[in-house]
Amino acid sequence: MFHKMSPQQSLFQVSIGMSDNIKKKLRESWAEVFRNDILYYIPEGAFAHLYANGKGRPNFPIAILVGLCLVKELHNLTDSQMFEAFYFDMLVHHALGIASGQVTLSERTMYYFRAAVAGDPAAQETFNTLTAHMIQTLGLRTDVQRLDSTQVSSNMVHLSRLGLFVQTMERFLAQVQKVFPDRIAALPPSFEKRYVDRAGYFADVTGDQSRRRLE
Repeated sequence: MFHKMSPQQSLFQVSIGMSDNIKKKLRESWAEVFRNDILYYIPEGAFAHLYANGKGRPNFPIAILVGLCLVKELHNLTDSQMFEAFYFDMLVHHALGIASGQVTLSERTMYYFRAAVAGDPAAQETFNTLTAHMIQTLGLRTDVQRLDSTQVSSNMVHLSRLGLFVQTMERFLAQVQKVFPDRIAALPPSFEKRYVDRAGYFADVTGDQSRRRLE
């Protein structure tokens, strides 16, 4: 069942108990900007169609899932580093608006979410919404381009290709295991561990390594 993230702050927010000097440093950090100008502008409603209507267990907050994916790319983290930061990095907690030690996220939830939004219009809407907000906030002009500007290519395309490869391998091997389980059993243990019984995403790498892995 779809629910938006509650705007109400927890009594156990990161800043609770900090001295004024530390709070000032927190407000001047990237986490404060991320929280105020990215997290709160993620269009959670665009992802509502991914969840069943009616009674059921509420979804994990979309804003936190999307925000954590952005933090991963912002700091060039692997998936394992991303989850570590989610649990133990106070700046990440502040950026995502969560209380330290009060929110848990399973790897399966994140991986299922990534698979569901790959190619979904909600991803493009999120990009457009956040881009429009940043342009307005920074007072940028999009009708003028500097001649010395460098075109920046997103890692999203490379990760989508990697995700497509992963799902193809998974589904192929799943079908083989159903029809010819003896052939899967005959594979070397190292092969089965790497391609069949693996945990998380295939070849967990940072964003800037994805191109090299794909090529």
